[in-house]
Amino acid sequence: MSVEFFDYKGQVAYREVPMVIDPEYNKKVEEMMHHHHARDNNGWTNNRSMRFAGSIPRDVYFNKIQETKDDQYWTRNKGINMKRWLNDNPVFRIGAKYIKGGK
Repeated sequence: MSVEFFDYKGQVAYREVPMVIDPEYNKKVEEMMHHHHARDNNGWTNNRSMRFAGSIPRDVYFNKIQETKDDQYWTRNKGINMKRWLNDNPVFRIGAKYIKGGK
């Protein structure tokens, strides 16, 4: 949950605000993901036994679970919500191509 703090009659109060990913944060993540060891193989490990999809920021991950009140939000329907989010936010995706099943 993202919050904004403000002064309310001399007391510290807060209100929920929409989750916004900072452009500077996006840029730093893009640089880190660009150098990920699985990037050259479109996400596959060297022995091709596992494929990395990407990395959803912790704040986004838990905010979506809290917002939907569904602790299985990211894994439900074979991870379609995770795949869709990574396809919509390619900077966090490891492979260059869209992740199948997330359209």
